[in-house]
Amino acid sequence: MPIALTATFTASRHVSLHATLVSVWGCGVLLCGAPGAGKSSLALALVAQGQRLVIDDLVLLSRDGTRLIGSGVPGWQGKLLIPEHGLLDVGELYGAKATQRAAPIGAAVYLYTGKPTPIYTAQYALPTCVLRRAAPAHMAQTVADWVHRHGVAAPQAHP
Repeated sequence: MPIALTATFTASRHVSLHATLVSVWGCGVLLCGAPGAGKSSLALALVAQGQRLVIDDLVLLSRDGTRLIGSGVPGWQGKLLIPEHGLLDVGELYGAKATQRAAPIGAAVYLYTGKPTPIYTAQYALPTCVLRRAAPAHMAQTVADWVHRHGVAAPQAHP
């Protein structure tokens, strides 16, 4: 079930999206789902397994030619808000290589909770992995294996 990500780019050339963005094996993966679905906990588990956090909670989307690029608000990048632990600085916890400023988006993970979640629409069809909530470390391994197995790469925009 691919997520159709459609965005109308304004004069600012950015669109915001309630999601978390992690670079998994070099591919930007949007973690989508309802509030409380576990996006931040999954991102932390992915970082603990060697992947890189781009931004938590508010992804800024922009276009670079035909690629869709995700980044974050300056000052919030590299930070995760985990309800049980508060605001975590991933760079301090895991080192500077655990974060990056931006990533070309090539896939999405939808965390299914049964709660209604908006479906994102526009001209980018993203390969999508749908997960039910489980232990974050287990979900992280599933996501990393899925990205690696499918060789997901950043998509090209439709003309």
